Amino acid sequence: FDHPLIEGILNFLTCSKDGASAMVKVQSKKIETGLLATFLVVAEANAPKELEVGKYLEKSTLKDFSFNQKCAPISLDLSLLKKDQWTDLNPNEISGVESHLKKQMLLWQKILEQETLQWLQGVKDEALQKLEVEREKEISRLKYLVAVNPNFSKEELQTLEDKYAKIEAVLNELTARIDSYCVIFSQ
Repeated sequence: FDHPLIEGILNFLTCSKDGASAMVKVQSKKIETGLLATFLVVAEANAPKELEVGKYLEKSTLKDFSFNQKCAPISLDLSLLKKDQWTDLNPNEISGVESHLKKQMLLWQKILEQETLQWLQGVKDEALQKLEVEREKEISRLKYLVAVNPNFSKEELQTLEDKYAKIEAVLNELTARIDSYCVIFSQ
């Protein structure tokens, strides 16, 4: 239960000055009672700039995952909150919210991990497909040039094949990270 994501969110919300200002409590008849969480996940490739890996990833490197969970009203009176402080809140209220949020975050974590892996595999597949199309085109073009022009050598062909192999390896090691998140309590 001590996942860094969950612990980080709870510590941010309950222990930091920034968390107090980032906390949102919404009361509206138009919004269902519950918790809403949105996570922005980023796909990242660790590669030198000269490999130009970004052109294979394009716009598919960001994904927004949203979760909405109906729940009983959370008894936390945020009107007691003074600017940048949690000090006037009842510790039992904070503990109850923390417990409820932690339970929900554990559920969301499992779903987020599964959906992120599926999304990331799709990003990889799309990028590898683009790479393969370009690789075939460029390798065949260079093979033709090597055959008809003595100024092109087989070493240049090997260099290009090596470059594409490096790009493929980088794309196969694509990772995802949570860039930002938002948690909203609605009552």
